[in-house]
Amino acid sequence: MDTKTCPECGAEYFSHVTTCKRCDTLLVSDTAAATPQASAPPDDSDAEDLVCIEECRLDRAQELVNALEKIGFKSKTLKMGSTKTCGAYGVFVAGELIADEAIRKLDEHWRKLYPELKGATERANEGQCPACGADASASPDECPDCGLKLGFGRDDGNCGGCG
Repeated sequence: MDTKTCPECGAEYFSHVTTCKRCDTLLVSDTAAATPQASAPPDDSDAEDLVCIEECRLDRAQELVNALEKIGFKSKTLKMGSTKTCGAYGVFVAGELIADEAIRKLDEHWRKLYPELKGATERANEGQCPACGADASASPDECPDCGLKLGFGRDDGNCGGCG
């Protein structure tokens, strides 16, 4: 049976569990833990050298950490200050140069997996709904045609996706 382990306290969980209940830390699969080169997070002793490449929800952070691992980058998820916003967690890598390369490689990775993102990004940059292409400039929080929450016009730190 596949299991996951907390990298902080060593507690073991069933494979469907994503977060340690004691430490609130993302769990790693035992197979990933067996290959430390591919999955070891940055060393906490150099915490001042860690660079946040994205603030996001925990599920998104886990997705990013997994993607980074697949493309060969060490990363770590840390809880951010506020838990009332989407950016309650940060995905960190060690150093500014690695952060720039990790962001570039992640972008390439997502574009290969989801080629439709390019068109959606272009539509969003032009003030259109990324999903349906409707003009969203008059209603920057929600698409007037399909109702997708957009958050284009927000400057309060909330992307609009959480409500």
